[in-house]
Amino acid sequence: MTFFPPSGKRNDVPTGKEGPILRLANVPQTAPVLVREGLPYWIFWLLLCFILLLLAFIFLRDKDLRRRLNFLLSKPKLRFRLTRLKLRLNRAKKRRAGLHRDLGKKAWLGRIEPSRFESLYRELELLERSLERGQAELTESRVRSLSSQARLDELRLRRKSLLREREEGRGFDAQAFRQAKDEEIRLKKEAKGLKRAVEAGESQTRRLAALKEDRFLDLGEKVDERRLDHPDLALLYAEIDKLNRTIVAYLDQIDALR
Repeated sequence: MTFFPPSGKRNDVPTGKEGPILRLANVPQTAPVLVREGLPYWIFWLLLCFILLLLAFIFLRDKDLRRRLNFLLSKPKLRFRLTRLKLRLNRAKKRRAGLHRDLGKKAWLGRIEPSRFESLYRELELLERSLERGQAELTESRVRSLSSQARLDELRLRRKSLLREREEGRGFDAQAFRQAKDEEIRLKKEAKGLKRAVEAGESQTRRLAALKEDRFLDLGEKVDERRLDHPDLALLYAEIDKLNRTIVAYLDQIDALR
C-alpha cells in the first residue's frame, strides 16, 4: 500500500529495504585542511645576521686573512698606480732627451769645446752636408714629378679632344692621336719612376734627419755629463736637473709599490 502526504502529492523520497534513502548532494561536507607552514622570515634573517657576525668575528681575529684580502682588493689599484707612474716616468725621460738634444745643438752651433767633441762635430757636419744634398735632390725630384704629371694631364686632355672631334664628325688626325697616346704611355712610366725617386728621397731624408737627432742627443748627454761652463748652457742645465729629480722621485715610488 502506498501512502500520500496530506497535500495530495506523492512523496519523492526513494525508499529501500532498510528505510528511506536520504539525498546527500546538498549536505555540506567537511574535510581536513592541510596547512603547509614554511620557515618564518624573522628566523631566516636572524640566521643570516648570525652568519655575518660570525664571518666578521673570524675576519677580525685572523690577521693573515685580513692581509690576503687587503692584498687582493688593493691589487687592481696598485697596478693602476704603477701604470700611471710609469707613464709619467716615460714622459719625463722623453722631455729630458729633448733637452739633451737642445744642449747638443747649442754646443754644435757654438762649436763649444771642439777639441773635446771633435769626432761628434765632424760626424754632424757630414750628416748636415748629406742632408742638404738629399733635400736638394728631393726638391728637384718633386719638381720633375709635378712637371711630368702636368704634361701627362695635358696629353690626356689632348687625346680626349681628338676623340671628341672624331665623334662629332670633324677632321680626325689619326697620327696626332697615336703620337699623343704614345707620349702618354711614356709619361706614365716616367711619372712612376719619378714617384719612386721622390719616395726614396723622402725616406733617405728622414733617415739622415733621425741620425742627426741621435748625434745631437749623444753630444748633449756628453756635454751634460761634463757640465761645460758656458753661459748659453746654464738654463738647460737647470731644466735637466729639475727633470732628473722628478725621474728619481718616480723611480723611488715605483720601487716602493713593487
